Amino acid sequence: MAVDKWLEKVKWMALKVSFYSDYILFVLLLMFKTYLFADLTGTVFYKYGVWGFIKNVFAFLFDGGSFNSVRHGLLMISLGYILLLSFWSLFFTRRKRIYILIVLNAFVSFILFADVVHYRYFDGFTSVALLLQLGQVGNVTDSIISLIHLKDLLFWLDVFLSIPLFILIWKKKWFSEKKRAIIAGILAFMVGWFCIQQPLHVFYQYGGKKILEKMIASESIYKFTGIYGYHYFDMKRNFVDHILKKKRVSEERADEIQEWFKTNTGDTTQQTFGIAEGKNLIVVQLEAVQDFVINRKVKGQEITPYLNELVNKSAYFPNFYHQAAQGRTSDADLLVNTSLYPLSTGSAFIRYSTNEYDSISKVLKDNGYLATAHHAFKGSFWNRNSMYSSLEYDKFYTKEDYQPEETIGWGASDTDFFRQSVDMMPEDKPFYSFLISLTSHHPYPMPAKHKVLDLDSINNDLLENYLHSVHYLDQSIKILVEELKQKGLWDDSIVVFYGDHDAKVMEKGTNSETFVTDDKNDFEFIKEYDQVPLIIHLPEDKLAGTYEKTGGQIHLAPTLLHMLGFETNKQYFMGTDLFTEGNRLVALRTGSVTNGNLWYQQAKDGIFSNGECFEFKTGQEVNINQCSPIHKQAQNQYEISDDIIFGNLIKKFKKE
Repeated sequence: MAVDKWLEKVKWMALKVSFYSDYILFVLLLMFKTYLFADLTGTVFYKYGVWGFIKNVFAFLFDGGSFNSVRHGLLMISLGYILLLSFWSLFFTRRKRIYILIVLNAFVSFILFADVVHYRYFDGFTSVALLLQLGQVGNVTDSIISLIHLKDLLFWLDVFLSIPLFILIWKKKWFSEKKRAIIAGILAFMVGWFCIQQPLHVFYQYGGKKILEKMIASESIYKFTGIYGYHYFDMKRNFVDHILKKKRVSEERADEIQEWFKTNTGDTTQQTFGIAEGKNLIVVQLEAVQDFVINRKVKGQEITPYLNELVNKSAYFPNFYHQAAQGRTSDADLLVNTSLYPLSTGSAFIRYSTNEYDSISKVLKDNGYLATAHHAFKGSFWNRNSMYSSLEYDKFYTKEDYQPEETIGWGASDTDFFRQSVDMMPEDKPFYSFLISLTSHHPYPMPAKHKVLDLDSINNDLLENYLHSVHYLDQSIKILVEELKQKGLWDDSIVVFYGDHDAKVMEKGTNSETFVTDDKNDFEFIKEYDQVPLIIHLPEDKLAGTYEKTGGQIHLAPTLLHMLGFETNKQYFMGTDLFTEGNRLVALRTGSVTNGNLWYQQAKDGIFSNGECFEFKTGQEVNINQCSPIHKQAQNQYEISDDIIFGNLIKKFKKE
């Protein structure tokens, strides 16, 4: 009798399990496809393998094993997302549930398939922003087809096999159960929630929240949250930005903004307007290069000997400032190319890459130029693939296009990058090429053979490494210029060098402060922290000299376009020509601002009265109220720029 009872229980359990066999099969299929996705993209799913994971689970449950071996990798968190994606299907009758699971399976298969194909070309995953650009797919159909491999069909095999099952169930009307399996659904939800929250909790403890907020690269999110987690956070960000917290800009406000542009921008000087008409434009964004390295020596050694030479043959702006915020390199890119301010949080490249922008590349393309962008890193980083499509570059060269002889830090050495980028520049003239260097990226690792400066007297490891990397970059720039000269481009182009943001090597009260400010007053430290070099070289060394007037990255677009002979009064550029008389207002997104006469340093709490006001030339602190006008002016400009980006107003203005 005991055996009979035991058999009855087994039979009862088997019937219950068989009732959910469709759901179990669905979960197993998606787990297999998730593993297949990792295999096809060359990413790590779980370093111990599937059987290793099962062994680790049993070891944890029954043999005192570590839970860390279960949590690490993407298997557990991926299972959690699959359960949360589908648990609600268990609330329906089996017949309806099968319909739901077939559709969910097809949907997830499509997303994974699209991610694999996209990854092969762009080294990143699809996003909501990219899906909004599906209209462009027709232009690259041949490229997409060439990226599809035979093994990719495994994503679709079960989907095609499920179609006859779908029809059969529909016609036969099987499974008439009406009672919803609430307990099963709740259980699946709880297990899924735990599988996600536990790894994320650990991830957050190590700074993961900031990584998720910035979402600077799809793969940086994927390696901690899995492909489903990446898509969840991508959709969440877009929902918050474009629906939940979408800023509505009234018609009245839009009219005010248009009126501001009519009265505040577009000034040019006849001295420089059209001075380089018909020439190429080559702009080089220098990673983390600050102005204090220019014309500085350590034990008689020049840190940037070649840039020092260029300064004497170019227009050099020593009071030029970066205005980047959380978006760092991408913010500098936005400022220089679109003459708009970065967002106070996050990056416009990530959050608003599908907006319409006025930019250097668009103006020049409309006037017969070719436009290319060059960066020997992943095209998905800072969402450049999407943003550069909106800026209408003809071609974006990424790390896939470079074959470096030497790798330093994040990727190809700057020497290899510059040399190969010159070869990639359009043969048809005129053209615009935008280059982003990489070697001098924090934390500035340099091979011993490139550490040629004697820096023993500095006694600051980070600062020493930084100076070595900047010196290497300086020598790479020399090679870039030599290559341009050999190709006849140096004397036929405007060539611009500027730093993108601070280097994070300056620390108050340390020997790094002493080195950077050379024992000057406290205000020098404040200024130097955000100062970056700007060097503009024109054919025949025109305009060579030092220009002490203040300026910022937001002023570069109108400055360069004016020298090429293009009016910018029809573009929505917030900056003005650097060569016009007087100082420019330079508003940093930190809240600090200068007009060349006064400098307002914003306090950390953002309260105006808690900040400091300095005379720019003397560094003497003055009454805070003297800085009130420039502070209000800066706040007004931030709001205008934010409204333009949040409301996609340039698209609206262009239609009117």
